[in-house]
Amino acid sequence: MALFSHCRSFQLTYCSVIQPWHGFVGYQRVNLFAFFFNCYGKILPRLATITLYTSLISFFVILVVVPARAESHQDTNFVFATFINNTGWSQFGIAFIVVLINTNWAFACLDCATHIAEEVPRPERMIPIAIIGTIAIGFTTSWFYSMSMFFSLNNFDAIVHTATSVPILELFYQALQSKAGAIALESLIMATGIGCQIACHTWQSRLC
Repeated sequence: MALFSHCRSFQLTYCSVIQPWHGFVGYQRVNLFAFFFNCYGKILPRLATITLYTSLISFFVILVVVPARAESHQDTNFVFATFINNTGWSQFGIAFIVVLINTNWAFACLDCATHIAEEVPRPERMIPIAIIGTIAIGFTTSWFYSMSMFFSLNNFDAIVHTATSVPILELFYQALQSKAGAIALESLIMATGIGCQIACHTWQSRLC
């Protein structure tokens, strides 16, 4: 209960006035930010490289720091055999399929490489490698990342009902017991996401 109280105080301190429209406005600001970056094409290759390394650094830092700092860890039964249905669907099969939407979203841009094929050397070889490589790398990294987070979470109810509407931020806080540390790790994720958003604008402009 003491840990749960700390989690709630973290949420209330930072997020007591968050409204749903705040997230929408914030997302549109990122969209506008990405648009301006794409008005100057020369910076895009360097920005893509920075985003790549930010993503790799974030992955390894979070993968190591969160389990290492967590005060306790879940057992294998919770991680691999416990099914918690919060979707609102009574049938577990439908609930599982609904959850797959999040996974599909992560791979929704697989066709982006095909839209810049004319800019890629040897596209008949490099484009298939890019698409298949994305799936292989994405599956491998997301598996280890997910397992690391599942074993490290402490209070599942606090994560689900977090007032920040950002469950991973609550998980970081539970593991690190540090607001600054949780925000720092979340900032790495946000930096990677913004870089990916800029890249999305790039390939969508090519398609358009």
